[in-house]
Amino acid sequence: MSIICFSLVCIGLFFLVVGYIPARKICQLIQSKSWQILSYLILGFITGYAAVLTTLLHQSQFGPLILILCMVLFFGGIFVYVVVTNSLKTINQLQQLANAERYNATHDTLTGIPNRKHFVETIGALINEKQMFDLMLFDVVNFKQVNDGMGHHCGDQLLIQITSRINQLVTPQDCFARIGGDEFVLLLPGSNDLKSAALATQIHNQLANPIEIEGYRISASVVIGLSRFPFDGDSPDEMLNNADLAMYHAKHSGQLLSVFDDSMTHDAARQVRISQQLDHAINHGGFELYYQPIFNGESLSLEGYEALIRCRTQSGEMIAPDDFIAVAEQSNQITKITSWILDQVAKDIHHFTKHGIELAVHVNLSAKDLLGSKLIDQLTSLLKQQPSLNQRLILEITESVAINRLRQPERLFEKLRRLGFKISLDDFGTGFSSLSLLRDLPVDQIKIDRSFIGNIESSHKDYAIVENAITLAHGLGYSVVAEGITSQETIKMLKQMNCDFMQGFYFTKPKTLAAVIPWTQSYQPESLHNH
Repeated sequence: MSIICFSLVCIGLFFLVVGYIPARKICQLIQSKSWQILSYLILGFITGYAAVLTTLLHQSQFGPLILILCMVLFFGGIFVYVVVTNSLKTINQLQQLANAERYNATHDTLTGIPNRKHFVETIGALINEKQMFDLMLFDVVNFKQVNDGMGHHCGDQLLIQITSRINQLVTPQDCFARIGGDEFVLLLPGSNDLKSAALATQIHNQLANPIEIEGYRISASVVIGLSRFPFDGDSPDEMLNNADLAMYHAKHSGQLLSVFDDSMTHDAARQVRISQQLDHAINHGGFELYYQPIFNGESLSLEGYEALIRCRTQSGEMIAPDDFIAVAEQSNQITKITSWILDQVAKDIHHFTKHGIELAVHVNLSAKDLLGSKLIDQLTSLLKQQPSLNQRLILEITESVAINRLRQPERLFEKLRRLGFKISLDDFGTGFSSLSLLRDLPVDQIKIDRSFIGNIESSHKDYAIVENAITLAHGLGYSVVAEGITSQETIKMLKQMNCDFMQGFYFTKPKTLAAVIPWTQSYQPESLHNH
């Protein structure tokens, strides 16, 4: 009996001692007074158990009551051990969950790098410490095309691989984060313009090698805007906004990196103003079409027109097309504008027909028009209203857009061709990147860019480019339009090259519908021969 009693108390004491260790860990983890008290109580129990053992050593007789007391102490020690160890396990699990939630709240779930919240907190800390830093914000140039054309999975994979490549260039002192869709930011404490420019070049070179995604080799590139603390802002939002302005400046100027300066704020305000004017024009009829005639390259007879859009402000002033088209592309207003153009051209073609003019009209399409399904839907609808529209409407698509921004342009072109529309490849020569793709594109015509035509009289290289482009186009079965004719001598040279069609200010400036109809009716090719 004595051995059993001694064993029960010793085992209970052992569990108390072992249970005291996790109790102290809990006290360190949660700093709770209740657990502090409990740990002291365990120490008190240990002392009590030791006193009971001492008493048992001097006990000569062991009755049932002593055995029951020893059993209570035995189970009490085990109870304390089980409660404390399970409590520690639960607290550890809760802390792991809290840490995971804290991590998820400050990190991007796709790429695993810090997110906007984390980045803003980091910037705020550096600003409070008055520590100089450079902030680089960059945008993936072709992400939308990959995401829309190849699917969200491929878009995600592109972002993951870009993140991996840039991470190889980031030091532990830097903070690299993803703050939205395809926008990344890089915080460079203590950096300067030269170091940032060198890093921008490294990033560009790192992304230069094509990225393999599901059997496709995708070229990735970024444009970067740079703001500097304390020169370009005194808050996280201001630093980010100014880097964003610099990034858009880099995008539109064709640069890899652009450093913020105050003039960009004025440019941004101007773009906002133009965007507002475009909204008003869309909703209140502020657009009008002008028609530039296109002539037969041999006889100089009239062959068609190019529809050119103009935008008039509420005060009656005209906005330069280069200005408002660029803003419309950025703000996604371009698809609404194209939709208006197509509807209006369809009406104007009907008007031309009423006056006995059966000539084709060329309409320019933007990249964003081609990435969605609305274009096909609208053209289908217009064909139901005017079945012969596809014989009178030629769709112009910029070569760089067709080759670089569409995943499989031939499929889209085939859809347009199945509707009966002819396709003209605009700005031919400016986006030359794939002769094999150009060979396979189901187009009907190319338009040689004015940048080549304007110099053929003085530049042997431009002359050779134009001459060979016409030969190449004819070999592929395409007709050719030369844009930007400015002199009689240029007309003679293009005739010698067997250019099919010509257009330019030398012939006539673009005219409104009301003006171009009587001009067409009175036009005589001989007038140009004697120009």
